[in-house]
Amino acid sequence: MELYQLNSFVNIARLGSLTRAAENMHISLSALSNQIKLLEDELGVSLFIRKPRGMALSNEGEKLLPHAMMAVNSAYEVRRQALSLRGEIIGKLAIGLNTDPTFLRVAQLSKAMAGIIGNVEVNYVISETTKTATMLRNREMHLGFIYGTLEDEDIMTLPIHTATVQMVVPKVLLESLDGVSWEELAELPWIWGSNNCPFHVEMKRKLGKNFPPRNITVVSDESVVKELVRSGQGACILRKEDTKELIESGLVNHYSSIDFEIPLSIAVIDSRKKEPLIEAAITLIQGIFVDKPQMSVV
Repeated sequence: MELYQLNSFVNIARLGSLTRAAENMHISLSALSNQIKLLEDELGVSLFIRKPRGMALSNEGEKLLPHAMMAVNSAYEVRRQALSLRGEIIGKLAIGLNTDPTFLRVAQLSKAMAGIIGNVEVNYVISETTKTATMLRNREMHLGFIYGTLEDEDIMTLPIHTATVQMVVPKVLLESLDGVSWEELAELPWIWGSNNCPFHVEMKRKLGKNFPPRNITVVSDESVVKELVRSGQGACILRKEDTKELIESGLVNHYSSIDFEIPLSIAVIDSRKKEPLIEAAITLIQGIFVDKPQMSVV
């Protein structure tokens, strides 16, 4: 078996979808499907149960997944060690952060960088997905975290993780969401980022002509969004990690039919991706985002 086949196995398990995994890995759906079929044929077991809405791990797949994860992690470790053997990498590196540092694993990244490329001065720059392309071109940062992908021809985007986005509504606005339609929700006050925010673009794709809501307060800082929602001033969509606190407070209801997932990606000027410092940082970031997927077993 080949390492790329194991990496495909891990990606499909993480995303729960052959289509989304193919998009994530920038390969065709048929090529990815063939990789998994060849791996299953070689192993003599079915790794997934094909379902109408995606892929679920089989019992055999669940047992083999940790071993595949170890192989993929080991490959990243080889690459990390190779970086340290190439010689001293020095310089300054600016990384754009589009959301909170815990979700972006900044502490783990800093520790990894100190161990491999310790003579680099790393600066973390506050950014937004919609401003990342301009900041990269202006050399305000070398690479940046973004939601989704960028279509700009001069920029490479590399998906590394998946964020789950949820909608919550303060109970002071609606005590119950049972039987509530999107049209009714759209009449509520909303706490909103820019209309070009990837979360809102994805919602527009899902909802079409019934989007966006009417009464909007525009806020770019996620912590401010949470505070305004907590005080009952509007509904919002946020990452699951942010809505969890609001839901557990008992102050909001979760409108689960709007839930969706969006990639977390790294963006870099395509012509600069092979610069030693940038390439090293990308390798380290990929390594810290190799997770064991949370999948149901069928």
